[in-house]
Amino acid sequence: MDTITYECPVFLDKILRHLSLLEDEYKALITRLAVIGSRLIDEYKKDSDLDIVIEYLGLEKEDVVFNLLNMEPLIIEGIVIDFFPCSIEEGHCIEDCGTFQQLI
Repeated sequence: MDTITYECPVFLDKILRHLSLLEDEYKALITRLAVIGSRLIDEYKKDSDLDIVIEYLGLEKEDVVFNLLNMEPLIIEGIVIDFFPCSIEEGHCIEDCGTFQQLI
């Protein structure tokens, strides 16, 4: 299967369990999640990943959070999930990413 229903509780549960690393390791508060990229605009290929932006409050730098979340790949229904952190403290927000579909 190469499509995911983003609103599916199982999908969101897997994403949030993976993101618990961020909350546990760095005491960050996740404020919003959103889908961006080729899967959102229906221009993906069979092997395309799914890009998720995480907007958060916390002192840890985005590059450190990126490495933490993508170190162990999360795969749902055969699709690799790539995480892109967006630190409010660094002045970034989900809207900086262009077209997005907010999950929470």
